[in-house]
Amino acid sequence: MARIERLESPFEIEELFFSRTDRRGIILSGNSVFQRVSAYNWNELLSKPHNVIRHPDMPKGVFHLLWNNLLKNLPVAAYVKNLSKDGRFYWVLALALPFKDQFISIRLKPTSSTFQLIAGFYEELLATELKSKLSPEASHKLIEEKVKSLGFDNYAHFMSYALSEEMKARQEALSKKNVATNQNLLTSFLEQEKLVKLSEEISKSTQSILNAYKNNRFVALNLQVDALKSSSGQTMGTVAAHFQKMASEIEAEVNRFDNLATTTRAELRHAQFLFLSGQLVREMAKVFSSEKTTHDAMKDDQEFLKELAETYRASVSNTVMRTQDVIRTFGSSCNDVAAINNGLEIIRLTGKIEASRSSEWKACADIIDGLRGFLTFSRDTINQIQSSHFQMKSILDVASRKERRL
Repeated sequence: MARIERLESPFEIEELFFSRTDRRGIILSGNSVFQRVSAYNWNELLSKPHNVIRHPDMPKGVFHLLWNNLLKNLPVAAYVKNLSKDGRFYWVLALALPFKDQFISIRLKPTSSTFQLIAGFYEELLATELKSKLSPEASHKLIEEKVKSLGFDNYAHFMSYALSEEMKARQEALSKKNVATNQNLLTSFLEQEKLVKLSEEISKSTQSILNAYKNNRFVALNLQVDALKSSSGQTMGTVAAHFQKMASEIEAEVNRFDNLATTTRAELRHAQFLFLSGQLVREMAKVFSSEKTTHDAMKDDQEFLKELAETYRASVSNTVMRTQDVIRTFGSSCNDVAAINNGLEIIRLTGKIEASRSSEWKACADIIDGLRGFLTFSRDTINQIQSSHFQMKSILDVASRKERRL
């Protein structure tokens, strides 16, 4: 299909689109921004499929991704290029939310650098779809692969990041235009970014400890082999056995530690996405309070949005509490790892003393000396993790108190 090259249908950074559909994608309602920018009259939009504004430049895989989430009652966000009735185009970041057997879509103007990455990729993906005759499902898989190549764990990670970046860019743009902004929201952005950054730092640190222990898993075996070569290796063999036992314990604990860090990171991203979604819903409800009613369905939209905002507020609160529970377990696991690491240091010192008693144990002494750097690295990394954990706990405690006051 030939690509349509037309002018962009303009709208302002402070404007938000709204539409409500049934589960088949039939438009039930919408706001004036949606109607104006799409250039359709209401009688051409209401009771019509939402894909009336679909642009031929859009890969089918994007819509497979959107519907795959919505039909599972999962919220989802994606960059979408739309087509106005007059042939002009407009880009949005579309947030789609399932609620009461219907779907709510709130769209904002994308202005962040993240958008530039995806806009170019859509062109490549569309060309691949056409050339290889890809199914929508296969195209969807390529989107998942693309976001992973950009450093994201999965699409859920990407969409949370994209929504955060777009809303932050929007708040900054509104401030420059002297449009009233929500300072509490700006503060929340900073808190969320810090939490996510801390969780990612912890995950990297736990992986580095895990790799370090895996790289040293043969130390005990080497100690035992060299101890057997000496005429009096029983004591050193005992040291090696103790080291092996504790090294196995710490590897198991660090694996648990790593799983908890991964869970924490995912929970925090989910909480961030829910929080930002709730903020957009609340702003949309506020916009609706000043909108002139242009069709009968709009009469119910404001109450609908208020109820949806409360649902998301409760979801954020529950997610914060759940994350706090994981953080507490994580802190306990972190202390266990530190204790085992200290035990390994004691064993190392014991081995060093034993090795100094006989020239036969020079090889053992060399192995034990090599452990010093490994255990120092492990101790310092655990201290960093504990510091990050404490900061996360403090931020979450403050967030929880704020939620209880709402």
